[in-house]
Amino acid sequence: MALNPPPSARPSGRLDDATLSREVDAARARGIGRDARAVIQWAHDLLGDGLMMTTSFQKSGMIILHMLREIAPHLPVYFLDTGFHFPETLAFAERVRREWNVNLIFQRAKLFGEAFRAQHGKLYERDPDLCCHLNKVEPQAELLERYQGWIAGVRRDQADTREGAESLEILEGGTLRVQPLAHWVRSDVEAYLRAHDIPVHP
Repeated sequence: MALNPPPSARPSGRLDDATLSREVDAARARGIGRDARAVIQWAHDLLGDGLMMTTSFQKSGMIILHMLREIAPHLPVYFLDTGFHFPETLAFAERVRREWNVNLIFQRAKLFGEAFRAQHGKLYERDPDLCCHLNKVEPQAELLERYQGWIAGVRRDQADTREGAESLEILEGGTLRVQPLAHWVRSDVEAYLRAHDIPVHP
């Protein structure tokens, strides 16, 4: 396990907006969007060390990690460690890192653990939105400044707000969000987990 890399660890090189848009349009035209492995391979070929993944080790994330073991085993995988996770979650993260040899990095807020509690007390009770912003939104924003590509386990069937999700989406600021399982449904997920005997977060 590693902690937040220093700013000097930023990957070099970044595609300009026009080039990225052309590449995404061409990939969509080839119809790779419904092939999860092809989406991951395409994104890795395009962005190289400018690509990373975030995960909380839920089912979709575990499937993508399983695919990455073959496609890009050294890809940086970030876990947003808020300091409020259950011990079981941290133990599962360590198990996956060890057994699957994942390049796992714990991304933390500037104030973490006891330092955060000393300054903010029980902020999650007083202002849960601010607590989430400080512990999740800001650390993730730091990642998006360092990488142009971001692999996430979003699926259309997870919520009404995600029903329009695409496998490849260009976000404001020129970040490419790669969602290999966007078109999968729950039965696809469960079938893959069974077929490959993938461990599930307790």
